[in-house]
Amino acid sequence: QALRAERRNSEQLAQMNEELSRAVHSAEAALMAADAANRAKSDFLANMSHDIRTPMNAIVGIAELMGHEEGTTAKQRDYIKKVQNSSRHLLSLINDILDMSKIESNEVKLSAEPVGLAEQIAQVDSIIRAQANKRAHTFRIVTHGIEHEYLLCDGVRLRQVLLNLLSNAVKYTPNGGVITLDCTELLCRTPGYAKFSFVVTDNGCGMPENFIQHIFEPFTRAESSLTNKVQGTGLGMAITKNIVELMNGEISVKSALGKGSRFEVVLTLQINESMRCEFGAKCLLLVSADETLTNNVRVYLKGSGARFLAAPAAEQAFELLAGEAADVVLLDGSLCGENMA
Repeated sequence: QALRAERRNSEQLAQMNEELSRAVHSAEAALMAADAANRAKSDFLANMSHDIRTPMNAIVGIAELMGHEEGTTAKQRDYIKKVQNSSRHLLSLINDILDMSKIESNEVKLSAEPVGLAEQIAQVDSIIRAQANKRAHTFRIVTHGIEHEYLLCDGVRLRQVLLNLLSNAVKYTPNGGVITLDCTELLCRTPGYAKFSFVVTDNGCGMPENFIQHIFEPFTRAESSLTNKVQGTGLGMAITKNIVELMNGEISVKSALGKGSRFEVVLTLQINESMRCEFGAKCLLLVSADETLTNNVRVYLKGSGARFLAAPAAEQAFELLAGEAADVVLLDGSLCGENMA
């Protein structure tokens, strides 16, 4: 009887193992089918990017041309403006979806081209400042200790990361807010490379703790009375995170509901060794009470071979010039009221 019971238990266990094996195989097959369908979707969108963008760009361009036509009535100009706004918004949504598809299909390839960090920041500033002015925001750019301005990296993707973060800050900060981009060069122990921290802060609506854990997932958006008024796909942060990871960088976020957000991107970028800081002067005098500006100029001139002098005001500047001649004198704009003759 004990043997029969043991045999029944063995048969039941074998049957359970067989059913479990079938379930596992079925789940694996379903997962493979889902992955194949997802890859097919991503590949399709990635391959169709040109076909989708081309007619949309044509609509945007024609709408812009219509806006410059003479003899249009006030009602026609209103219609044209609505078409322009809607077409630009639709194009941005299409670009986000196609960028995400390319990332999922591993089709995004980074280039290593010569870029100037100052030029990159200036291009970002020209776009974001226009958006910020429309919302009466105060937009500030601060730099700390940038020694290596000329780099080898993908400038388009670097700008995309900063623009995504700053555009979100503008959109999710009520009118009259404060948005800051802080760029700092960090200590880097890898020869031929420089490490940078890009921090975007705002005093906007912020995010709840439970949403922060999912902010970098595709198609996720925080829900509130403010964010619901902002149109978007919920792909911007997912795209940003993927680009940062492709650049072997890190991105982090801190936020508090109703108090604002802080995003930090840390990137280690290759230095463009072919570019040298050739100042062409033996001595430079900076007259400024701004310690940050003074330190930035000192760090930037470190490799130029030029002697650097700094004075907080005109009186100290004259004392320095009495003992040493300066080829170049830089005056802080805040000193315009002082007599420097």
